Amino acid sequence: MLMSWWNLGKKSHTRETTTKVANSNFEVDASEAGSGFVSSTNSQESSSANAPLFRSVSLPWNKSVITEPSTKPVDKNDLTESLFETEWVSLPSGGSEPSLGLGSYLIISRDAINLELPQGWQGIQVSDKKELEAILTQKAWTHVAMLSTGHEEDVKLALWLLQAVGRNTDSRIKQICFATKFGSTDDAGLWGLSRTFRLEYPEIRTQCLEYKNTQYLLSAIGQCFERSEEDEFLSDQNGKIHVSRLRRCTDIESSTKLSLRGDASYIISGGQGALGLVAVDLLVRRGAKYIVLLSRSSMKPEVEDKLINLRKHANIELLSCDVSQEVDVLYAKAWLERKKWPAVRGIVHTAGVLSDGTIQNQSSEKLQVSYSAKVNGARYLHTHLCHQTFYFYFLLPLQPSVLRDRETMQQLMQHWTHWH
Repeated sequence: MLMSWWNLGKKSHTRETTTKVANSNFEVDASEAGSGFVSSTNSQESSSANAPLFRSVSLPWNKSVITEPSTKPVDKNDLTESLFETEWVSLPSGGSEPSLGLGSYLIISRDAINLELPQGWQGIQVSDKKELEAILTQKAWTHVAMLSTGHEEDVKLALWLLQAVGRNTDSRIKQICFATKFGSTDDAGLWGLSRTFRLEYPEIRTQCLEYKNTQYLLSAIGQCFERSEEDEFLSDQNGKIHVSRLRRCTDIESSTKLSLRGDASYIISGGQGALGLVAVDLLVRRGAKYIVLLSRSSMKPEVEDKLINLRKHANIELLSCDVSQEVDVLYAKAWLERKKWPAVRGIVHTAGVLSDGTIQNQSSEKLQVSYSAKVNGARYLHTHLCHQTFYFYFLLPLQPSVLRDRETMQQLMQHWTHWH
């Protein structure tokens, strides 16, 4: 979800290539566009009951031949060796209906399921935790798909599903697919939960599908189940399936260093944290003259000391502000207007609350704690402090394991990029 300082304003690009997919025997035309998605890897099944919780897996490099490592030393300051992006490559089109082998297929959703399901499939509307657990045990399901309704409540249902499947050692479920509508943001956390579960339970294939056209939804789900080696899918308007591949960024050399305006204001949430202090130092070095630090706590002595030298070059103020509370963000906006500071041209959102844990140790309440500060805070800052002449919005995730927040912010950033 990180938006690179040095790559601000990067344009999306598309190209056609032919890609050899690793561990498969076909070539596909790769139609890809730059994306912020971080692709996950193919996990290998393990029969060991004492296997560790997290297991090392290889990255999907699309390389079927192993080559000798280069003896050339890697320059740690070379961005081309450090930054990666995801490309989406197209797969051969599937049929109008899924063609699957033996098994019991379940589709669940918080809304009524208005799809004509093939024989052997069952669709059930569910929104209660106990009801869901009963459904999962009433039959020896082998594949489960969840259709998102585009709301935050879907993330809660997904967490219940994953916890129930993970706890049941007798479960025959070997694949789970989460389907989200293209462009939805409130349910983007499903992708984060899926990736976390994939690390903790690699023996259960957990996949995500983003679709544009409901007409091809069932076929897309079927292709997800058929291609168990893949983790993430996109189904376009015509039902064509694309899968993610990781690659090094190729246009870094054309980027320029960040240069800021002296007649603009810049906001840093979580301004007294370690990341916030790094950000304020960078902004000053890049030319910022008006910087507001937002923090839930009053000025800390050690922070005051660090700001002494920086204040020789810029106006730096600390405002008491909990960005998860909209009224606090409105207060910060009013302060800027009252002090007649220049218009806000950039925001660095580092604020967050640590609420980490494995899938089984998570709850909807714990997820909401970090979600409120990180995601709701991002929304409030954007709503009240951004405008059409805005320059940048830099989002930093609090901790990598809370992937739900990161995925939601990623979707928000993609949406806001088009808005600006």
